[in-house]
Amino acid sequence: MAAHIKELHSQVRKKLDESNKKYKLAADKHRRSSEFQEGDLVWVNLSKERFPRGKFGKLQDRAYGPCRILKRLGANAYQIELPADMEVSTTFNVADLQPYYADDKEQDFDSMSSHFQPGGTDEGSSEESHRELKSKGASSNEYSIAKERPRRVVTKPIRFQD
Repeated sequence: MAAHIKELHSQVRKKLDESNKKYKLAADKHRRSSEFQEGDLVWVNLSKERFPRGKFGKLQDRAYGPCRILKRLGANAYQIELPADMEVSTTFNVADLQPYYADDKEQDFDSMSSHFQPGGTDEGSSEESHRELKSKGASSNEYSIAKERPRRVVTKPIRFQD
């Protein structure tokens, strides 16, 4: 009887190990593996729990950076160089860090760009730009689309009829 129970225990342990491996594989598919070195630049994800009461608002940035990694404290904890006036602990979990890439350039957002014309802008819309559109063969309909603001299309609700 004792041998039978030991055999059952070993079978259950084997099944548990197999299912744990399967769960680990499924979890690792979504896991973001990040290994940082000392001196790397990272973005730090901030949450209101890290700040003293009244120091963090809803409209503050969610990420701060780029910040330099000072030291690795364990498998998933890092010490980050932060300004002293932030009054925040400098130890962060790897889940709160995102790599900073030097080629992340600020997007030159042109508020005058038109979504009708790729790369086009509304600035300098004068008679010569109108003539330029006409000379490129734009019909009057295309010209009005490029010139005017988009209109809201109002549709009536669909009703079931008996």
